[in-house]
Amino acid sequence: MAPIAELDYRTGSSPYIRMAPIAELDYRTGSSPYIRMAPIAELDYRTGSLPYIRMAPIAELDFRTGSLPYIRMAPIAELDYRTGSSPYIRMAPIAKLDYRTGSLPYIRMAPLAELDYRTGSSPYMYIRMAPIAELDYRTGSSPYIRMALIAELSYRAGPLPYIRMAPIAELFYSPYKTYHNCTVKLPLKTMAPVRALIVGAGNRGEIYASFSLDNSERFQVVGVVNPRLFKCQRLQQQYNIPQENVFSDWQKAAEREKFADCVVIATPDQQHKAPAVAFADRGYHILLEKPMALTEEDCREVASACERNNVILFVCLGLRYYPPVRKMKELIDSGAIGDVVHIQHLEPTGFWHFAHSFVRGNWRKMEESTFSLLAKSIHDVDIIRYWLSGARCVKVSSFGSLTHFKPENKPAGAASRCLDCQVENTCPYSAKKIYLKMVQQGLTGFPVSVVCPQEPVDVENLTEALRTGPYGRCVYECDNDVISNQVVNFQFDGGQTASFNMVAFTQVVCERQTRISGTKGELRCSGPGPVYVYDFLTQKSTEHRCSAAPPNRMRDMHGGADFFLMDAFVRAVQSGDRSAVLTGPQDTLQSHLLVFAAEQARLQDRVITVHPDGSYN
Repeated sequence: MAPIAELDYRTGSSPYIRMAPIAELDYRTGSSPYIRMAPIAELDYRTGSLPYIRMAPIAELDFRTGSLPYIRMAPIAELDYRTGSSPYIRMAPIAKLDYRTGSLPYIRMAPLAELDYRTGSSPYMYIRMAPIAELDYRTGSSPYIRMALIAELSYRAGPLPYIRMAPIAELFYSPYKTYHNCTVKLPLKTMAPVRALIVGAGNRGEIYASFSLDNSERFQVVGVVNPRLFKCQRLQQQYNIPQENVFSDWQKAAEREKFADCVVIATPDQQHKAPAVAFADRGYHILLEKPMALTEEDCREVASACERNNVILFVCLGLRYYPPVRKMKELIDSGAIGDVVHIQHLEPTGFWHFAHSFVRGNWRKMEESTFSLLAKSIHDVDIIRYWLSGARCVKVSSFGSLTHFKPENKPAGAASRCLDCQVENTCPYSAKKIYLKMVQQGLTGFPVSVVCPQEPVDVENLTEALRTGPYGRCVYECDNDVISNQVVNFQFDGGQTASFNMVAFTQVVCERQTRISGTKGELRCSGPGPVYVYDFLTQKSTEHRCSAAPPNRMRDMHGGADFFLMDAFVRAVQSGDRSAVLTGPQDTLQSHLLVFAAEQARLQDRVITVHPDGSYN
């Protein structure tokens, strides 16, 4: 609250609090999102009858009656945070208040649906956290706390319509924190933004770079590397990258004097190891798209280079940051199902997604990329280890095959390209059905943006891309050789077992399905959740909802996992605190080594023994 003299009562246009007519206020229920500040002359302190709140010296307030139109400095014990029924606003201990200026570090949070101090219509609110001199009310910048969309909030775990805000000095440095399932944005300590060089400006590189669009005060794209000029130009224009920091070859960027804090490596799979080692040797922190590398030896070299140079290695195994996976981990660690005995986990890749990426696309051929368990399902093997942290896999077996996308299964009369095919209307994998239909519906993101990288993405350009490019080919005439279905079985040193299944032929796309059996209960989750826990003792099931990413451009990328991944990486680089890095060098290396062991088990048709150092025979 600012001194009365600073408020404009005539227009209600003050950037602090909108001044509403008396008729709009209801202090009995606390339902009005507005607070009117009236001249002292208009207030009747004898009866407390006027619905105004005045920031007056303590002596002028009547604490004996607690009359509603005042702000009472009451202890927490007098407030009812469970129901929100108290008409008071807690203002912190009197010693913390500055009554000379009216600066109050706390403001009562009314039910979210009713609040909007900016326009009266948005489901967001800002909360003042410091003396007026420290706040920028024009932009609503860092000293505020932003509440997530109403639809994303859940008070089930502790229904509190109020959130107490501590002074800025008491806030955790992370810009996002959860209070009773509400994701809120907190002010950061004053830190310089992380400067990033994007190596590989394809789909994944663009996604990671986009973190800057909503978080420019924390993360800035200052350089780009890509062999295709138009890709570089797109990022250069979007992020105002100087021309001297635009490269067609990552080696030239690595030879330059260090000009960024970190490098985001989102190149094709076979080009991960060399740039990761080179930039680590130059002192850059590394955000590396999975997999680390394509061989056991190269994976070990990447981990060693980052440890040798004391730089952060953050491998993009994003499922560890996926809210349902984190919720399951939390429940397991809490003992909700006792000791874990078995994990059953399925990755349904999706019929069109598999055809796009692993039949027509960049990951179709082992020689040019790698085998599908490493290219796609490293995520799933990694989270099985994550859930069973502390347990070590000792044996692994695997079976899998390429069953359908072969020349012998090509329908009679089918052409080499879908645009020329007379039987295309009977084929579920038709490129016309998958891609043209999306553009006609106005969907121009993934996968269409991969098929047609040149802008604009419209029917004309997409048709030309399907006529001449790889994504218009018949799925039965591609040079693919990666398997389309696989089973992997694991045995751990504590007797626990796990089974992972990957299959291409599913309706849903990558919505994992998990069932974890424990000695006291069972946990299950499908896709984005919720997570259900069945208790053997009570024979009852409880529902556990998963937190959502705050509103931002990345919130829908892998269910919010991409946002939380980038948030953790930037926080680690910015603060030096690596505790949020869930995919560091050695832990990530062990997941990769287990994948290599599983593939050898499939190829050799035998059970593989895994040793403590990750080696196998």
